[in-house]
Amino acid sequence: MRAGTEATFVEASIYDAAAALEQRTYDMVFVTWGAIHWLPDIFRWAEVVASLLRPGGRLYLLDGHPQMYQYEGADDGRLSLVHGWRTPPDAPLLFEETHTYTATNGR
Repeated sequence: MRAGTEATFVEASIYDAAAALEQRTYDMVFVTWGAIHWLPDIFRWAEVVASLLRPGGRLYLLDGHPQMYQYEGADDGRLSLVHGWRTPPDAPLLFEETHTYTATNGR
């Protein structure tokens, strides 16, 4: 309630979202990082999203392919492949970040 907005959180499979949300529709469906590239049926996902939107509603989609994390930029502006597609189980990649995609300093 810090933002001054009431919120209800519902946990369900994406494919059951319309039923879990009692068939209500919304002005916006918000989908972000890591949400779609692992889905087994992207077409069914899109149908669910469409069913949740009011006429004129909008989908906010921010995502990227996991391969984009394999590369780093060099001083000369070129991208270099620095991480293989498969990470050895005994040597996982560790990234220490000072911010998240929603805020800085963990707020």
